[in-house]
Amino acid sequence: MLKKILSLVIVFLVSNNILASPFFSVDSAEEWQTVLRAEPGSGQSFIRPANLNDWGLQQQNYEAGQKIGEPYDPIIYGDFDISDLLLFPGDPSNPDAPDEDVLVMAWGTQDDIGTDKDVTAGWIYQYGVDPDLSNCTIKLKVHPPPAITNVTFGLTDINGYQISWNWNNPANIPSSPPNPPTLITIDTSSWPSFGPATPSPAAYVFTYNPSFDITKVVSFFINETFHSTPGTFPLPVPGDGTTTKLWWNAWDEFEVTPNPIDPPPVYTKSHIKWSQPPVIRDNMIYGWDQLSVFANEGRYKLAVDDWECKDPRPVTDFHWWGSFIGWTEPVPPSIVPDYFLITIWTDIPKGVDGYLYSRPGQLVWAHKCDKWVWNYAGIDKDPRSNYSQYDRDLFGDPIQGETCFQFNQLLSEDEYFYQKGERNIYWVSFAAVYENLDPTDPKQVPYPWGWKTKPHTNLDIAGVINDLSGSVTHPPYGNTVTGFYPLVLPFPPIGPDIEPKGEFFDYAFELSTNAPDPTKCYGLDGDINNDCVVNLEDFATMASDWLKTSTN
Repeated sequence: MLKKILSLVIVFLVSNNILASPFFSVDSAEEWQTVLRAEPGSGQSFIRPANLNDWGLQQQNYEAGQKIGEPYDPIIYGDFDISDLLLFPGDPSNPDAPDEDVLVMAWGTQDDIGTDKDVTAGWIYQYGVDPDLSNCTIKLKVHPPPAITNVTFGLTDINGYQISWNWNNPANIPSSPPNPPTLITIDTSSWPSFGPATPSPAAYVFTYNPSFDITKVVSFFINETFHSTPGTFPLPVPGDGTTTKLWWNAWDEFEVTPNPIDPPPVYTKSHIKWSQPPVIRDNMIYGWDQLSVFANEGRYKLAVDDWECKDPRPVTDFHWWGSFIGWTEPVPPSIVPDYFLITIWTDIPKGVDGYLYSRPGQLVWAHKCDKWVWNYAGIDKDPRSNYSQYDRDLFGDPIQGETCFQFNQLLSEDEYFYQKGERNIYWVSFAAVYENLDPTDPKQVPYPWGWKTKPHTNLDIAGVINDLSGSVTHPPYGNTVTGFYPLVLPFPPIGPDIEPKGEFFDYAFELSTNAPDPTKCYGLDGDINNDCVVNLEDFATMASDWLKTSTN
């Protein structure tokens, strides 16, 4: 296990993507509690109330920087107060309170009631991951009560330079109902062309220090102002402890995710035999992680998907996407698979034995993949949340914000997979193996591995093998599939004479070969018509398109 962890560290250091892949997500009560309890200097991200030094730094940046939009000076917004930071679990039955886990900032005193003045407070999130935020998406949701007049969100770099956006709260009339929560989204890929319209919704004003460096961000800051008019009384603080503070605002769904490449990059430069990479929606990887593990004594679920082998070239390397179920950090957990069991199975077409969907049949190839490498791929958007009811015993509970990784394995020549015949449909499975651990026991493996699903596009529906005949303790690990169900939400058909109905899913993977496609030509840039020879026909094609403009 130590050797595997060391190899993970090495891959982390050399990966093209991982060092430029910032990420954190704080949403649940447990996650807020973690950053509230973290101590400065511990090496972990932490959150704390803003103080007068923070307030002064923001004023210095404002005076030294540029302002775009309406004039805004944080100092003129009244007194500054040190806040209390509390947790609230949500109360859907109370229209005056957030209905989900939130961080509550409380500030102001009894002396402020009815004074017709502004009282401002803030909090700081010290960012403990990758400081390069030049191509990512920042999201956070605010739940402002009516008397909150404005909200500011900003970034601070390692040299103390800052940028910030300020929004007016439209529900700042005391008699109006509490404002509905607003999700703020900031895509940083347009840097340095930032302005009031960069976030969604657009800000009232954008301020920036010209020396700010978005590749060296170390913290985020939040400021909010409460206006106390005569006759206005504060709403109760929806916190988890006692406080003498009166005014409040609440936040949740605070996350930073790198913008993934669509489609995600493949580790190898080999020739592709079969490709169905993850699906990207809203800058997130759309799919869940279907448990796929193998252990002795029947403790296994083998996620499996079909693919078509169209020529006799061997499969020389494998690439697949997945997550450690429940894991939200940008590097793998401490307990990782000792190896992946990669297997290839024959295809049983639909209609055989009354089944209205195809399924895997007999095992034809198996490989103990103990030299796998990984790279960070993105953050998950779980489609299981779209269903109020589905078979959770088969498909697990919905989890948002899991970290997705790409896994890669290159084979030695004596390990290549060769098909039999000219053209075949096979099924491939990737299953995590934890030696001396039970992957179905959360006390032993708290974050078991799962294969990433994607909306169905190729051949038949993917699925899960849950029963095998033959040996399951020695190769070939069971030679015939006797139990299988397809990836269909909300409820999959199991058995013959049942038509699949619902949303179909596949898995994300690619199969590569080191042999060029014999039907294609390589190394002839002038071969415009792809007949593997450069002649007058190529020049005629070029002449007919001379100076034409594409309509795409």
